[in-house]
Amino acid sequence: MTTSNHVSDAATRGHYEQLDHSLTLNHEDQLDHSLLFTPDNVQPAAATALISVVAPATLPEGYLMDVQVDGRGQTFSVKVPPGGVEEGQSFQVTIEGRSSEDAFQNAVSVAIPRVSVPVGAWRDGMCDCFRFGCCHPAFWNAFCCPAILIAQVMTRMKLDVLGRPTTTQRAPILTFRVILGIVLTEVFLSQVVRPIAFVMTHNYIASMMDPNVVVAVPKEGMEGLANFLDTFFLLIRIALALFTLYLVIVTRAYVRNKYGISNKYCNGNESSNRSGGVSFEDCCCSFWCCCCTTGQLARHTMDYHTYRGVCCSDTGVPNYV
Repeated sequence: MTTSNHVSDAATRGHYEQLDHSLTLNHEDQLDHSLLFTPDNVQPAAATALISVVAPATLPEGYLMDVQVDGRGQTFSVKVPPGGVEEGQSFQVTIEGRSSEDAFQNAVSVAIPRVSVPVGAWRDGMCDCFRFGCCHPAFWNAFCCPAILIAQVMTRMKLDVLGRPTTTQRAPILTFRVILGIVLTEVFLSQVVRPIAFVMTHNYIASMMDPNVVVAVPKEGMEGLANFLDTFFLLIRIALALFTLYLVIVTRAYVRNKYGISNKYCNGNESSNRSGGVSFEDCCCSFWCCCCTTGQLARHTMDYHTYRGVCCSDTGVPNYV
């Protein structure tokens, strides 16, 4: 009786060992097969990319703003983290849905704050010059030197020195610097060279009608040179004024057509609106009120509520915008 029980137990153990061995082999085969083959209907999970954002201004917690990642044209909305951020402070946020390879190659991408520009209508009116106060850089540039402000607008819109759209990265940067150089050259000639030339070619004498009044007359033998210099400096000032007027006209036309803004005051040239050309209203506004028109273009293409104005930067705002 005892012997038969031992034989039965041994047989039972052998059966379970054989069964366990077969299960182990089948499990290993399944693991090997799963490592070698991937079902077609299984898609890799989307990766989470981490981007670094430089705050364009002091922003509260939860503030939403649009940013452009790596200059690729992809725009995302990011939320300011708890506690808010200070102007210029860098903070990191995540973006869902970018490919794993892209996220691996760009573990931390740099995000450029993107400005939201209204479409279909101007952001404000031509006479809203004091909207951001009388100390705003855009206000002073518009009334003291509109050529500099329109150069900043052209840089934002990626236009070259002649107001033509360009796709190169360097051309818009050169736009502001070339126009700034032209303005500084004119200022140097009119404020430094012209007074020196005037002193060298004129004498100061008392007026014959009133001895207490001093008048300047050309020196003897230098009348022709004095007249030439006066005409030369006058033509330089006229050339700069005409060049500025041209830039304001073509830039206003480009902005108006780009953002689908129709003519409000002069609707007679609708064919030029459809073709993306310059309208009669562009010419009238730029000629009769160049300063107000330039200021309106600057306010329309930049959100000064969020981004502070800068007097002499390429775009009129901090460089990280």
